[in-house]
Amino acid sequence: MLIPLILPNRFYHVGYEDGYQHGRLHGLIEGRALGAEKGFELWEELGFYEGAARFWTTIAATDASGTDACVLTFV
Repeated sequence: MLIPLILPNRFYHVGYEDGYQHGRLHGLIEGRALGAEKGFELWEELGFYEGAARFWTTIAATDASGTDACVLTFV
């Protein structure tokens, strides 16, 4: 009478351990891929802002006569 109660519990624990190990492996792989993707997006945006700042700094340095003084304080 005790075997029908023990057997499902054993299957549950074995299945849980297998699923946990499988999920841990695939979570690590997917996490690294997501981290690389988000890191690229961050550097892409950072590069955009750096390019814009260099552009406006160059414009301010070459044509200072027509540049508003307010703009030069923020560059």
